[in-house]
Amino acid sequence: MNREYVAVFHTSQLEEVCAEIERLQANQRSEWLPIETAPKDGTEVLVFSPDVYYPVEIVTWQKNPYNGDAWASARCVDGLTISGRPTHWMPLPPPPPDDTK
Repeated sequence: MNREYVAVFHTSQLEEVCAEIERLQANQRSEWLPIETAPKDGTEVLVFSPDVYYPVEIVTWQKNPYNGDAWASARCVDGLTISGRPTHWMPLPPPPPDDTK
C-alpha cells in the first residue's frame, strides 16, 4: 500500500460515493433499488409507489424553491409532482432497436 497518500473521507462523502456506485451499478441491471439511491440530477427513472392506483411511473427529480423538491411526472411539461410516495426505483430500459433503417 502506498503510504504517501491516504484519502480520508468524511462520513457524508463516503455515503455520497457509495450512493453513486450503487446508482452506476443499477444502470447495468434491472432490479428495484431503494428510493434513497435514486439520481436527483434530472434523469428519468421508473419509480414504484405502493400507495397509489398506478404504482409505476416515469419521473424526474425536480428542484422547486416554492413547493419543495419532489418527484415529478415525466409526462407533464408543467412539472406536476406525483401523488404517491415512491419507495423504489430502477433505471429506464434502453429503447428497442430501430428496425426501420
